[in-house]
Amino acid sequence: MKRIHRLALILSILFICISCDQVTKKIASQQLRSVPSISYLGNTFVLQFAKNKGAFLSIGSNWPLAFQLLFLKILPIIILSIFYILLFRTNKLNLLSVISISLLLGGGSSNMLDRIFNNGYVIDFMNMGVGSLRSGIFNFADVFIMAGSGLMLISILREKKLLNRKVDR
Repeated sequence: MKRIHRLALILSILFICISCDQVTKKIASQQLRSVPSISYLGNTFVLQFAKNKGAFLSIGSNWPLAFQLLFLKILPIIILSIFYILLFRTNKLNLLSVISISLLLGGGSSNMLDRIFNNGYVIDFMNMGVGSLRSGIFNFADVFIMAGSGLMLISILREKKLLNRKVDR
């Protein structure tokens, strides 16, 4: 893939992820903040406003402020920076890896923007499940992060399978 096409793809994915997430969080803040949860499809999909001071499933929300600063702001910024450098400086990534890392960065960056500009919390507003089996409350950045993680796993497994084929020959 030509460098300019690769750059356009990366920037497009980042723009779409961050824009979609930030716009939907703004709408959720305006429309869901002061209303009870809204249920769809027999409570399978629920919209409800939540401020999450922690990470996934609110992990770390009760940690001392120093640990929250380190593990929920500083360390994620370092990790995101490493991924940005990897994505923009390495030309050896296959297309699936470029897409997956871009999705991870788009979601992670958008959630980090929340932490920086929303007094340390991330806005979440979606919940899915059946009966008592429910997801945590999440946002579109989390969806992009999960999609990027899944595609990265597929990319790694594909590479491993290709490497094993080359070794077997």
